[in-house]
Amino acid sequence: MRLRTPPARQRRAFGLVELLVALVLFAVTTGTVALVSQAVMRAGDTSRVLEVAGITAHRDLEMAKITGWANLPLGTVQSTGARATGRWTGPIRYYDGQGVEVSASQAPQRARYRVQRFIDDDDVSVWGTTYTLQPLTIRRVRAEVRRYPENSYLFTYGTLIVRGGI
Repeated sequence: MRLRTPPARQRRAFGLVELLVALVLFAVTTGTVALVSQAVMRAGDTSRVLEVAGITAHRDLEMAKITGWANLPLGTVQSTGARATGRWTGPIRYYDGQGVEVSASQAPQRARYRVQRFIDDDDVSVWGTTYTLQPLTIRRVRAEVRRYPENSYLFTYGTLIVRGGI
């Protein structure tokens, strides 16, 4: 008994349909790998920015403690009455990915996040549109961190500063 071999046209390795299916599968796999690697890189970048921004915000609060209760700036009156309050809103400071401060003019090219300090004073004496601190005034200092240029909120660090101590 003799084995029959198919004609040359029937012995092709791959047909056009098989080649197209293989190309589609390759494209889908490559695209998926690219998207996943992009997401992993973005997550790593966000983690690094959060770490450096956290250190910067913590440093800002430590500087406020060193400056001291009486030497921090006063703001504007927020409410009057028996327990009047005041608030100071500090300037926005811009930082690059390594935590180095960047000028406002260089921020669009180099900044990765921004930090702004707020001081809320409770139980102050109001004199017209200004106020003075009382011996029992509590000063709440916050450092708010936002991603730049998206201005998306990341986190806030805060501390209380009282007269005669931290």
